[in-house]
Amino acid sequence: MNGIFVFNLIVASLVLAQIPAGAEKKRLAKSDYLIRITPVEFFSGELKRLKAHHDFLSAVCFKIKTNGDVTCVPDVIMLRDGNRVDRQSYAYKIDNDSDEISLTLREHPPNKEELIWYRASIGGIRNFARYLERPELPSSLKVMFGPVSICQPCELKPGTESVVVWAMGGGDGVDLSKPGKAHEQIRRLPWAMILELRAEKKSR
Repeated sequence: MNGIFVFNLIVASLVLAQIPAGAEKKRLAKSDYLIRITPVEFFSGELKRLKAHHDFLSAVCFKIKTNGDVTCVPDVIMLRDGNRVDRQSYAYKIDNDSDEISLTLREHPPNKEELIWYRASIGGIRNFARYLERPELPSSLKVMFGPVSICQPCELKPGTESVVVWAMGGGDGVDLSKPGKAHEQIRRLPWAMILELRAEKKSR
């Protein structure tokens, strides 16, 4: 009888020991990420001496760490009233040895039609340049914001389509420290230009 009691006690102890392990697995699952993005100085080391001489409206850089068989895909998007207005295709180069995404932005003088254009250059994992026309703005718009970018590391987790790491535009701005709310805030702006990062399976 005592032997049976001891056996049952051992079995019960083993079952109870599995509960924390299961809870730990759930906790680890919640911490999974597809991409971890860390902002770093664009002008670092010897490049700092060039900072006062450049003509960029903005220059930012992000270190990228991927988890699993994915790569980080950047896109510069122009929006008006929350709707994308730049859907032209563009060519790009891939650098499989890079672990960062950088953005530099220049403004072009207004053309004959008084339209303002921006040249956005992306470097690092993908390399391309885009010319983006700023939408015609309503005369009632009095406030502009940015450029702004994330100040702390953030993660793109499974089930999340993309994360915005840089933005500028018209209106009251956007809080990029809250990735879950950033897209919603951007949709309410009269116009915005954003740098969006998403995860994509690596091509074989």
